[in-house]
Amino acid sequence: MWNHMMPLSIFKATRQFAAAVPTSSGNYVHFTVQDEAIVAWNDPKITKVEQLENVWAKYIAHTLAPARSAGNVVLVHETINMAKQARLAWFYSPGTRRVRRAPDIAYDNPGTNTDGMATVDSLGGFNGSPDRYDWTFIGKKELYIPYNNYRLGSDKVKYDDYIQPYHINQEYPRYELHRVWVIEANLKPGTRHVYQRRRFYIDEDSWGIVATELYDTRGELWRVQENFPMTAYEVPTCSGIGGTSYDLMGERYLIGGLINEEPPINYFADELNEDRYTPASISKLSGR
Repeated sequence: MWNHMMPLSIFKATRQFAAAVPTSSGNYVHFTVQDEAIVAWNDPKITKVEQLENVWAKYIAHTLAPARSAGNVVLVHETINMAKQARLAWFYSPGTRRVRRAPDIAYDNPGTNTDGMATVDSLGGFNGSPDRYDWTFIGKKELYIPYNNYRLGSDKVKYDDYIQPYHINQEYPRYELHRVWVIEANLKPGTRHVYQRRRFYIDEDSWGIVATELYDTRGELWRVQENFPMTAYEVPTCSGIGGTSYDLMGERYLIGGLINEEPPINYFADELNEDRYTPASISKLSGR
C-alpha cells in the first residue's frame, strides 16, 4: 500500500483534468481542474529521507469550472509519518476571499468536486493516513484489470463518447489478465468511517491500485472503483487517465481525471518552486 501511495515516478508535474457525475438520463456538467505537484520524494537531489522534513509531496488543485466552483483552490502538504504530523491542508474560497485550514480534507469527508460520490481518502484508490484500519495481506491472484488505456485517453475521443447513464461506454476501456496483490482493510474497533471494509487490487508491475471494493457499515458492497493506467513512455512512468467510482445503491457514478479534451500533461514542470505551495500564495493563484 505504501508503494501505491508513494510511487517512484515524477518529480514536478502540471495537468488539467475534468470530472463528471452523470444523471440517470446521462446529462452532466463537468468540473475542470488545474492541478500540480512537487513530489520531493522523487527529487534526485534528495539522498536521505530526513531531508524531506516529513513532507514528501506538495499539491495544488485549482477549480476552473463550472462557475459556481471556479476559483476554489486546495493546497495539501502530504506527510510521511502521519502519526507525527497529520496531513496539512488549506482551502481558498473566492466567496469569502479567505484561506482557511482544512483538516476535513482527509478520511471519509466528501472529496472536492465529487458531488459526494467519493470520500477524500478513496481518490486515486487510497490516499492519506491508514490509521483507522487493520490491514491484511490476502495474497496474489490473476484478474482482468484495466491496462494500457490509450484509447480511453485519446484526444480523438470526446467525453460525450463514453460518459453515459449508469456506467461508462465499455467500448473504450481496455483490460488485460494481470497478477495483482490483494489487500484488505477492516475498520478498527472504536474508530469511524463510512466504509467498514475495503478490498484493494494492486497491479504487480506498477504498484498502482487498479480496482477497489468498498463495503458499508452493514457489510454490504456499496461502491466499486476502477482506475485506468497508461504508460507514458516518454517520461517514463506509469500514469493514468482517470478513474470511476460506481455507487451501486444510488445507481450513479463519478468519473474523474479525464484528459481527452484538455492540454497535454506536463511531466517536466521545472518551473514549479516551493514558494508557490504556501497558504499566502493560493489566494493569488485563484485570481478571484
